[in-house]
Amino acid sequence: MNEKLLHILSEKGITAYRLSKDTGIPYTTVREIVSQKTNINKCSAETVQKIAVYLNEQTENVLNPIFYFDGKEGKYRDIHYTWKKDNALQKMTIYLKDEDTTLDAEEKFINPRMVKYANLFAEMLIDRHLKEKELDQITENLIRTSR
Repeated sequence: MNEKLLHILSEKGITAYRLSKDTGIPYTTVREIVSQKTNINKCSAETVQKIAVYLNEQTENVLNPIFYFDGKEGKYRDIHYTWKKDNALQKMTIYLKDEDTTLDAEEKFINPRMVKYANLFAEMLIDRHLKEKELDQITENLIRTSR
């Protein structure tokens, strides 16, 4: 939690005390954010804005990633899927009969504007997965017949 902010602070050599003193944010607030007791995403917009401006960063660079698809479920081509959070990554777990396969969604496609397209995006990932499995089978058959 708060890894992005902690990385920036470390990179710039800024302590919690200095951040508090220079921004006017109470030291207890900054200490709780830096010690990861408080998620920066739960702080007031004013606090986040002050930190971002002070660090000369965009607000999204100091906030933790938000998992917009978490818990969305569906069924496509008789395959049940669920979007699940895995650390800060967006992953979709696809269940194929007895096989449990995890497909990674590319981060560049995961943003707030894409939430309404979660099912379509899942279908695209499932189609790609099925095509890859089909190609693997064809390749195995070709290798087997060429022996």
